[in-house]
Amino acid sequence: MKMQENNINFTSFYNIGIWQTQFNKTNSKDLIEKCYQIKKEFPTVSKSNINGYQSESNLHTNPLFFSLVKLLNNINLQITNYPNNRISDMWVNISPRHSLNHKHNHGHDIHQLSGVMYLKVPKNSGDLYFYNPLNTNHVNHYQPTEGEILIFSQALSHSVGPNLSEEDRISIAFNYE
Repeated sequence: MKMQENNINFTSFYNIGIWQTQFNKTNSKDLIEKCYQIKKEFPTVSKSNINGYQSESNLHTNPLFFSLVKLLNNINLQITNYPNNRISDMWVNISPRHSLNHKHNHGHDIHQLSGVMYLKVPKNSGDLYFYNPLNTNHVNHYQPTEGEILIFSQALSHSVGPNLSEEDRISIAFNYE
């Protein structure tokens, strides 16, 4: 699995870095099939998703996803230059019509990173919202695209708006340690 470019873009919300890059979307179909296979084999876990599916967070230990883990670890190495950082948690999100993710974060250490890889993002399937840690009434929204990977601080609270499309929104979320 390869990124389309070795280009990682950096931006900042509330003085907290957010990195964005693209992966080769030709891999999406295979990954989407694997996500549905996981959904078929394992029950949903209640995390932040409302009315959608979230897998167990051990996806990084499943051989079906080893090439993805390698790709994500390489991206993390480019961002942090810490070769010992590795995926500690990874899970599938399949969000049908009217599902959403309520406000949450993935930890309280501003220096640890989390991310999300967007496999399928139909029009009107929900924007990603980042909350100002000093004033949660101040929110920046981000419209994700298919083939995109976003990496950000685990401490940055975020949510996903409701999927108003007729198709599933599919992503894979992950944390580094």
